[in-house]
Amino acid sequence: MRPSTARSTKLFAWPLLALLALSLFGCDGVLAVRGEMVSTAQQPLEDCVLELIPTKWPDSPDARELTSSTESVATFDETFIVSPWKEEYRAKVYCAGHSAYESEPFSEGRGGLDGNTPTVDLGKVLLYAEAADPAQPSAPAATAGADGKLLSSTSVVLTEEQLEEMRPFAPEIDDLLSQVELQHFTYSSDGLRIGGYMAKPRGEGPFPTVIWNRGGNREFASLDEQRAAFILGPIASWGYVVVASQYRGGTGSEGEDEFGGRDVQDVLSLIPLLDAMPEADTERLAMYGWSRGVLMTLRALTLTDRVDVAVLGAGTYDLLRTAGDRPRMESQVFSQLIPNYATEREEQLRARSAVYWADELPQSTPLLMLHGTADERVNAKEALTMAEALLETGHPFRLALYEGGDHGLREHRDEVDPLIRQWLEEHLAK
Repeated sequence: MRPSTARSTKLFAWPLLALLALSLFGCDGVLAVRGEMVSTAQQPLEDCVLELIPTKWPDSPDARELTSSTESVATFDETFIVSPWKEEYRAKVYCAGHSAYESEPFSEGRGGLDGNTPTVDLGKVLLYAEAADPAQPSAPAATAGADGKLLSSTSVVLTEEQLEEMRPFAPEIDDLLSQVELQHFTYSSDGLRIGGYMAKPRGEGPFPTVIWNRGGNREFASLDEQRAAFILGPIASWGYVVVASQYRGGTGSEGEDEFGGRDVQDVLSLIPLLDAMPEADTERLAMYGWSRGVLMTLRALTLTDRVDVAVLGAGTYDLLRTAGDRPRMESQVFSQLIPNYATEREEQLRARSAVYWADELPQSTPLLMLHGTADERVNAKEALTMAEALLETGHPFRLALYEGGDHGLREHRDEVDPLIRQWLEEHLAK
C-alpha cells in the first residue's frame, strides 16, 4: 500500500511576512517535524493533529491539523516557529480512535528560510487503537495494577560509526539487522514514564513474545541502541517479539530504582503493552532475565500466571548470601536503593530472594537456570541452593552449570544460545 501524504491545515496561521521578519531579525527560528503515521490496527487516520510542546510550557503547544486519510499509513512534514535558544520540545501525534503518540524530548537551534531548516525526523509513529476498541485487548486481570500504555515509539537505525564499533565483537551484526527491526519506546507504569527497547522480526507475524529483564542498577547496565541490537536482536532473529524495560530510575525513565521492589511493576506493565500489539502473540509468552533481571523475573512470576516459560541467567537467588559475599554490593546498592533498609534489612532481602519463597512460583512455568562456576559476581552455590528449593517444591526446571564460566558466560555463548533457543521453542510451540 502506497502511503498517502497528510497535508496540513494550520490551526494557528502565521503570515508569511511575519515569518520572514522573525527569521531575518533573529527573534525566532524555524523547526520542521516529519514522520510516518502507522495505524497498527490498520484503521483510517482521521482527525489527526501534530503538536509541538515546549517542555517548559507544556500547556502552550503549537498545533497543526493533518488532513484525514482513508488509509492506515500517512506521512507528515510540518514547520513550526521556535525559540532561537536551545529549548527542549516534545512532539505529540493523535488521531481519532487511537492512543496518542508522544516523542522523547529533543532540542534544536534556530533555523532560517535558506533551505537549511533544522528537521526532527520521528520515523515511524505507531498509533495503537484505544482500549475501548475491540481490536485491542484489555490488560489481564492477573497483572495487578498494570498500566502498559504506549506513550512513544521511535525506530532505531544504527549509524555506520556505531556498526564499526560493534563489528569486532559482533561480526554478524549487519546480517542480524537485516532480519530484525529495533525500536525505542516509552510506556506508563504506576503513572511513571518508563523507557524500553523492542526488537522484532521483519514480517507480519504474529510472533511469540519474550520479555527480557536486564541486570544492573540505576543507569548501570541500562540498554542503549547498540546493547539493544546486540542483546535483543539475536532473540528476535529466532522469531520473537522481544521487549525490555529500563526500569524506573534507569536511563530515560522516571522514578527511583528499588532493586526488585515496586519497580517489578515495570516488568508486569510490559504484558498489556504487548497485548495491544497485533504483531505480538501473548498466548505464547516467555521471560528471560540475567543477573538482577533474574530477581525481577522471579518476583514477576509470583504476581502473574501469564508467563509460559522462563530463562534465568547468572541469577541472584539469595541476597543475604550476596551481601556477605560482596560487601560493596550491600553498601553501594542494597542500602542505597531498597526502601527501609536500615530498619528492615533481613525482611527486605528475603523478599527479593527466591530461595525463601520458591513455593510461590507458578508450577506451570518451567525454569531454565544457567550459571558459570567461576561467576565473579554471583556465587554458583546460589544456583545450587535455588535448585534444591525447586526440587523440594516439585517445580519443573533444568540447571546448566558451565565450568569456568564468568558472569556473562561469554566463553560459552556457542553452547548457551542454542540451549536457550531450544528451551523457548520447546515450551512455546503451541
